[in-house]
Amino acid sequence: MIEIERYLNSVQTMSAKFIQISATGKVETGIIFFKNPDRLRFEYDKPLENIILANGPSLILFDKKSPKIPQKYLTSQTPLSFLLKDPIQLNDSRFVKKIAVEQNLFHLSLHDKERPKLGEIELLFANNPIEFKEWVITSFSGEKTRLLFEDIQVNQPVPESLFNIQKQIESFLKDAN
Repeated sequence: MIEIERYLNSVQTMSAKFIQISATGKVETGIIFFKNPDRLRFEYDKPLENIILANGPSLILFDKKSPKIPQKYLTSQTPLSFLLKDPIQLNDSRFVKKIAVEQNLFHLSLHDKERPKLGEIELLFANNPIEFKEWVITSFSGEKTRLLFEDIQVNQPVPESLFNIQKQIESFLKDAN
């Protein structure tokens, strides 16, 4: 587990293509960007074209097909909060639900025992060398969403502008009109 913690804390930036599979089997694709500390962006491909943006305590969903104002959440109210901490500390046993190694995959499930409504996140890593492969987010109601990553780029430049919430809101409102 120390190697996984070291790997996660060494990742200052990441970008990757993703394939998202919902609990109903619906498949969406896109690109994910991460920048430490606490910034995350999902850009969904057409026809969805949604953007999910986390920057600090705020997580905002921009639904391109809805003329409504973007939906705002607190990052701390989602399982993503485990990944957006700096530094990530896996030795805190109140968050570690399960650790397993099977074949060449390392599974790490995290949840907050004190706040079970957050749901949980299971991270899967290739074992040798350690590399992020996918995650599965399970909501409090048991609904699972799986994200598989490919073409992962670690510690390569990721523009700060991708995480500018105000600019994204302005762009969203301009496009909605």
